[in-house]
Amino acid sequence: MNGSVTYKVNLSLYLDCLDGTPGSIASDAKNTINVFDAQTRAYLPSLGKNVTRQNAVRVSLNTYKCLKNTPTVCVDMYVYEVDMVLPKRSSGYVLTFERCCRNIIITNIINPGTTGATYWTEIKPEANIGANSSPVFKSRPPVFLCLNAPFAFDHSATDEDGDSLAYELFTPYYGASATNSQPPSSGTLNFPRATRIVTWSSSFSESNQMGGNPILEIDELTGRITTTPTFTGQYVVGIKVKEFRKGVLIGETKRDYQFNVDNCIFSVISVFYTAKVNCTNSNVSFTNQSQGATNYHWAFGDSKLTNDTSNLKSPTYSYSSPGIYKITLISKSSVCIDTFDYFVTIKTKINVNLGRDTIFCQDASLKLDAQNPGKQFLWSNSQNTQTITVTQTGKYSVRVEDSPCEARDTLSVIIDRTKLDAGNDTAFCSDNFNPFIYTSPNIYKDYLWNTGENTPTAYIKNAGKYWLTIINQNNCKRTDTIEVFHSIPPLINLKDTLVCIGFPALFDVKIPYYTYEWNTGENTRQISPKQLGLYFVNITNGFCNRSDSAVLNNIVPGLRLVSDTSFCGPFKYMVQTNKPFQTYLWTDGSVQRNFTANKEGRVTVTVSTIEGCIDTAAFNIINYPQLFAEIKGDTNACASSVIDLKANDSMLFYRWNTGQTSQSIKILEEGKFSVIIIDKNNCTDTAYKMVKKNPNAFPNEIYMPNAFTPNGDLLNEGYPDNKFHDISAFYSLKIYNRWGEKIFEASEPGKNWDGYSLNKLSQSGVYIYTLSYLGCDNTLRNKGGMFYLIR
Repeated sequence: MNGSVTYKVNLSLYLDCLDGTPGSIASDAKNTINVFDAQTRAYLPSLGKNVTRQNAVRVSLNTYKCLKNTPTVCVDMYVYEVDMVLPKRSSGYVLTFERCCRNIIITNIINPGTTGATYWTEIKPEANIGANSSPVFKSRPPVFLCLNAPFAFDHSATDEDGDSLAYELFTPYYGASATNSQPPSSGTLNFPRATRIVTWSSSFSESNQMGGNPILEIDELTGRITTTPTFTGQYVVGIKVKEFRKGVLIGETKRDYQFNVDNCIFSVISVFYTAKVNCTNSNVSFTNQSQGATNYHWAFGDSKLTNDTSNLKSPTYSYSSPGIYKITLISKSSVCIDTFDYFVTIKTKINVNLGRDTIFCQDASLKLDAQNPGKQFLWSNSQNTQTITVTQTGKYSVRVEDSPCEARDTLSVIIDRTKLDAGNDTAFCSDNFNPFIYTSPNIYKDYLWNTGENTPTAYIKNAGKYWLTIINQNNCKRTDTIEVFHSIPPLINLKDTLVCIGFPALFDVKIPYYTYEWNTGENTRQISPKQLGLYFVNITNGFCNRSDSAVLNNIVPGLRLVSDTSFCGPFKYMVQTNKPFQTYLWTDGSVQRNFTANKEGRVTVTVSTIEGCIDTAAFNIINYPQLFAEIKGDTNACASSVIDLKANDSMLFYRWNTGQTSQSIKILEEGKFSVIIIDKNNCTDTAYKMVKKNPNAFPNEIYMPNAFTPNGDLLNEGYPDNKFHDISAFYSLKIYNRWGEKIFEASEPGKNWDGYSLNKLSQSGVYIYTLSYLGCDNTLRNKGGMFYLIR
């Protein structure tokens, strides 16, 4: 209606009515089937449906015969059934049903008392697969299994649409918790994902869900489950049937079931062991593990025969053709008969023949075929295809397997790519050819030279080409040639060479059609080097090598002139070359070996040797002004005078005949004085001076005035103002006031008292003086007296 589809949803819930908690069982009376979008995982609460279970049905299935006791087990089955109307949805739906708290005594999962369960199914979009009904399991498993007793159960399903079915084990899903036994899914998808599976206890897994020997297995095609439990306890087991349509998975039906394993007592139990898969060429052995029986009857399931039976306790049987066979063992005693059946797969014996060992004498490829299409292949080169192509020498083996059947074969392939190497060509560089014995490697079966010899060696008489044909250990024929070359060595005659500076030399090998290698890196027959040194060349034509060397040197004229020369004042200077040359050309155009210079400047000469090499040399002549020395100072002085003599200013060097080296000197005695001076140009001159002393050159008595007037009228302003001239002799004047205080002192006759004392003009009055001095006659005189200061 309105594009919606009505789905009949059926869920069977099995509860442990012996060990289960009554309150928990009662809480499942009503529950909710939640609806989600299968792609977006969006919760669709408006489409969910509350469901109420039907009355319990007590399950008491027992697959065992000849039991003496029945384990105490209680299982109730509740059925939830409801019609759900769901709008057509391009992404499909997921329906979930959750409950809490599995049986606390479950053995094979972690924390079973707090691990709930989720049951869910997916509804695919009809647009993708059309209408579809889920597969339905045919039978309910038994409520208990017996310890150490073989268990086989047909867990197959039917599908009313005729879709293909396949079976496998899966890990069940956890769900609600103890505190929230029926949780709403409030906006997030609460149906199982990879992280919502139960956690297996140690030693258990999805492929080994309850242990046993053999462990629990399900046949992928038939849905038959088998095991022999080896431990008591309660085990959660997940069994899934997958539904395929045209090769596409379109749905799954899952059974999350609890198996109870307990001790059982049998009067007779029929059980045997044999390999599950065998080959047609092998005898299948059967190990009888039955208990309590006295007689046995075997039926080996070979429907093509009527004698495929045995009454032996542990028989063997050989199957003539491949297939799946049902083996049945009936074990009997006087009180009971028990039957056990088991399916074995017989596979065809595998034969493989790669062929004979093969040798190729050239590049080749060989296709190896292991036959037996559809089987598994493993070659020694790790390839796993039915055929391989080999291109290399080697031993190739293959294992063809259809477990447990297998066959092997090995083939050796030799791809002989070896080439004959008769040896290297030989070249001789000598004046005459010397015959010799040529030897090739002695590693082959047969030899044949074009000279007729059939050994590894041949006698070579002349230069030329020789052929060798061999047969190797793989009977492959190979041919190679050698060639013997003879060449007469050339002669090189390089000569040491002298050239003028700056001119190139020419070194010529003079031997054409060779390869040339100079130490300069050049590879021509001739080179024209300019750098001095040793040059060597190696020439070759591939057979002959010759080397030679020569030295390149310059012709050095060796012209030398004097060093730069300087003169003070007028000069005339003659110079000549250090040795004779072929020609000369001086600065002024003269062409003789000797040259006379009359002025300052640069003097240059260019010469040539007898070989024509030119050389040039030069020197400078510098003319400095003539230096004139002079001595300044008195030449007529008092006998008491110290005379200052002074030479020219700014000289680099002074040397007086007194030994002094300063510009000026002081003298006390008369005599002849001289000084040698040198200026910055290294010019030198000498000056002389005669000094005479006269004791009467100046008056010997000094006049001392009796008064002076320091009043600013420029007359008699200083005292004594005596005009004594011998200023270089000893002189000492002291002036005192009336109280004997010294107020002035002078050691030079030209220094006078200005009438001031302590920066104040002294008072008018009488003052006292004392005077000591050397007179011009060099006599010491002392005077004293009074004078007036008038203001």
